[in-house]
Amino acid sequence: MNQVVEIAEIDADVRVYGNIAVRKIVFVGRQVLPAHEHNFAHAHMVVRGAIRCTLHFKGGKRFVADYPAGSLFEVPAEVGHQLESISDDGAEGWCLFAVRNEDADVAYQVTDEHRKDRFWHERKGAGA
Repeated sequence: MNQVVEIAEIDADVRVYGNIAVRKIVFVGRQVLPAHEHNFAHAHMVVRGAIRCTLHFKGGKRFVADYPAGSLFEVPAEVGHQLESISDDGAEGWCLFAVRNEDADVAYQVTDEHRKDRFWHERKGAGA
């Protein structure tokens, strides 16, 4: 029998504070953000509930850890990662990553151009 998996709601807006970007993920009940990877490392902060992070390394090795609210953990670059609420009443987590320029370098001076460009976070090295 196939199990129906509800997918978490991802905030389409990426908010910028200094040169740190934040993408909010809200889990209603027990939901999953399917495995995906980025070409950069980023941090994830658990704001509410508890989240299980499963890392899928190349070669088939996996690492699973549970993080309660208040936890901050790192997601390595180029490693598949799945996030899952393990709280019946849901969870909320924030992906935290550096604002990047068009060359994928960290932008230390965030300009209005970064803030107005709705797609900067989808470019190589950013925070897709």
